[in-house]
Amino acid sequence: MDVMEAIEQQHVRGRKVLWSARDAQTPAEILSLELGENRDMIRRYHTSLRANREPSFWEVHVHLAQLEQRGIGMQSRLAWLYMERMRSGDVGGFLAEQEGQWRHQEDVLAQRMAAYRQREKIARSQQASHPDATWLTVEGDCLGLFLHPNRPEMALHFTRGGPPRTSERNELILHNVFVDGMIEDSCAIGEKTGFRWCPVSNMWHGKSVCGPSELLSPIHEGLMEDIFGEGIHERDRWRSGSVNGLFLHKDIERALHRGWVAIVPDVDIDFQTMDELERMEEWSTDNWDSCDVKDYKVVVTNPHEPRIYENLEEFSPNPYDPTKTIADLHGRKLKFLTDARPEACYLFWAFLRGILRDSWDTQDDNIREEVWRAIKYWNKGGGRYIKQNMLLGFVEQLGEGARDILANAVIQEPLGAEEPAADLFAVEAVVDETLWRLAGEEPLDEGLKEKNAD
Repeated sequence: MDVMEAIEQQHVRGRKVLWSARDAQTPAEILSLELGENRDMIRRYHTSLRANREPSFWEVHVHLAQLEQRGIGMQSRLAWLYMERMRSGDVGGFLAEQEGQWRHQEDVLAQRMAAYRQREKIARSQQASHPDATWLTVEGDCLGLFLHPNRPEMALHFTRGGPPRTSERNELILHNVFVDGMIEDSCAIGEKTGFRWCPVSNMWHGKSVCGPSELLSPIHEGLMEDIFGEGIHERDRWRSGSVNGLFLHKDIERALHRGWVAIVPDVDIDFQTMDELERMEEWSTDNWDSCDVKDYKVVVTNPHEPRIYENLEEFSPNPYDPTKTIADLHGRKLKFLTDARPEACYLFWAFLRGILRDSWDTQDDNIREEVWRAIKYWNKGGGRYIKQNMLLGFVEQLGEGARDILANAVIQEPLGAEEPAADLFAVEAVVDETLWRLAGEEPLDEGLKEKNAD
């Protein structure tokens, strides 16, 4: 009997029936029962990660990702059944805001599904590369192999669903210090004002719609040298001021995180199509990266996303300003009030995260020309921001069309060093951050409570 069969049998023996067969009569009740069983199975798989010593580490993670996707599908179906009952009048009056809430949370579930689909893809890749991977005991902790046998701490990161976090109180203190530093560095005004300057929209917005956006998530603080190389920035500097953040209008922040738009170096690229680039005799970089004060602009990287064309009334209250949608920002230069800028490596990370997340949604193995052009802006900037093995991991997931990103953006390996292999750790970090950001968004499942209320 293999590990998978053993877990399935434990699940059957330990299954708790939430309702009797007589009670579970409606589709929603039956689906809710199945969802509970799915969650119980996920718990048993996680338990097996700490108790088993068979070489099936990645096999278990493949099944875990599949179970998570199955559960998300059930949650989506339950929410739809509940909304159908509301529309028919079976569950009180139908409210337009609840329809909007349902559509929003359907989008949240879709993002979770995409993240777990990527996690399954990572696990399958590692299963093929390390078929004999098993659990290790290090200082009393059962750890699995994550990508490299000499980095067991990364298995703990993967197995527990993310890196360790600081306490909520300490996190709040660090966040407040971060925001205060951003206000002082970026807004050139005192902290008592209720407005924030968004350099992308080039406008003041109320702080309720324009908040601090960290380019590198705080959950990745301990991973910086793994991703960016040794000697990246000291911890305090990373969490202070505008080094790792921008004040962004909430709709711009969403578009940036989802990969619909990207922030790129403000440099000129002298071609319009791939054919023109191939005809160019040479490709030289600008001196942009050597500038003390760097300039940026925003470009649309997914013109097929309909939400970037929606009118946003609060976006620009000036009736004479033609900027009414996210798409209208294409080509706009970022306008800063001071010389303070985020570090280029963190903006480059935000760019990588965005185009990877957009690829999850489109499920297209081909790089769009808009993304390809955005890559060329970063290449012409001339900077080197991320370790080559990490960038190769992105290329492996995005497809060969993204290989151009290796032209200038990678940190060069020492002379004589072996050619680095693709490392999917940074890709998994994007999955972690996505799930972390979505953790506070619960699906619309109020209908599950109806039985107890009746």
